[in-house]
Amino acid sequence: MTTIRKWAVGILMLITLALALCSAGYWYIFHTSEAPAIRRLWDPYGFIDKTGRLVLDLQNTQDLFVGALPKRFSNGLCKIYGRHGNSASDINTFANYADKSGKLLSPDFCYYAASDFSDGLAAVIDFSNNADRLPRLGVWRRPGDDPNYRWTFIDMHGKTKSGPFCKVQDYAQGLAGVKLDGEPFWKFIDKEGNCVIAGKFEKVTPFSEDRAGILVHGKWGLIDRTGKLVLKPSYISQIHPFQEGLAAAEVLDASRIDYLNRDGTIRFSLERHSETGPLKNTDASGGFVVFEKNHKFGFADLSGKPIIPPTFDYCWPFSDGRALVCQKSAGKDRFGYIDRLGSLVIPCKYLEAFPFAEGYAVVTTDTRSRYYKYIDQSGRECFGGKDFPRAQSFHEGRAFVGSEYIEPFPL
Repeated sequence: MTTIRKWAVGILMLITLALALCSAGYWYIFHTSEAPAIRRLWDPYGFIDKTGRLVLDLQNTQDLFVGALPKRFSNGLCKIYGRHGNSASDINTFANYADKSGKLLSPDFCYYAASDFSDGLAAVIDFSNNADRLPRLGVWRRPGDDPNYRWTFIDMHGKTKSGPFCKVQDYAQGLAGVKLDGEPFWKFIDKEGNCVIAGKFEKVTPFSEDRAGILVHGKWGLIDRTGKLVLKPSYISQIHPFQEGLAAAEVLDASRIDYLNRDGTIRFSLERHSETGPLKNTDASGGFVVFEKNHKFGFADLSGKPIIPPTFDYCWPFSDGRALVCQKSAGKDRFGYIDRLGSLVIPCKYLEAFPFAEGYAVVTTDTRSRYYKYIDQSGRECFGGKDFPRAQSFHEGRAFVGSEYIEPFPL
């Protein structure tokens, strides 16, 4: 009986040790810096819906290079990446578009570069139109590095609508900025490719609220959709797009931002400092603009009146009724969210966080493993607390989750 007891105790100890080792292994796999390389064998790679379910699996088309991940749906189509033809050894990746069911716009990955769809059109560098200009096999070069590439605009059926152009911008309000080969200035075309606005524009910005920025003799001004000059070129820095009736114009040498009305007049100015270049997060959103005082940040209304005191180390514009804010703790950045009254409704506890979009925000408390969760506007973790690799914000009811491909471990 004693021997049986000893055997039973020994077996129980072995089982306990095995369970402990399994638990330790589980923790190591899912919580250490080596986690991504192991976990990616089972990770999703595609788009989830607002229940957290993977509704578009892109595993068969995933790209092998960092930085070539799908981002978002726009006009019901998403840009994805893969190989052109059977060139498995070619390090260049090519683009295609998929709808929400996974149906591809083109039967092949035939676009060397492509933009998101906007106003029902997208700009692409088509392989068939640029085969003699593309880099040789095994050489990667950005499309913008070679002025010989030719862009065309396609519709949502893949049909070419206009082009070729040597430089393009996305369509906005039915117009797109383009530059023709051999011509020094930009112009605006309509959806049929007809030139509707021309001038000595060294650079342009897309239209927003019937206004576009134009650079003439090194200074920025504004025009309307007829091409009429609204604001004489007078700013060294590019004028930001209009949002909620205001456009931010940076005056770096004076450490301020002018907020312009649609007629080009200044509604108000706010102090802002920048030691590293152009300022960010200056646009109006949700009835507020970010302002700075004594190197702390808060929010003013659209008349420039301070509403939420500058108590944060940094702020981002409001979206979905929440604003992302940063507070330093022990010398490190921690992120949380405030409401429109300035109350900290989600504490600054995240190591990385992104603005709300369509009711959800992407956050993480562990940047070593690069896994993220979705939270709602109350701060509650969504989808059962499930975490995702390289999660992105929702757009048109879908969000991409997935990380760049890593070869499986050799057996």
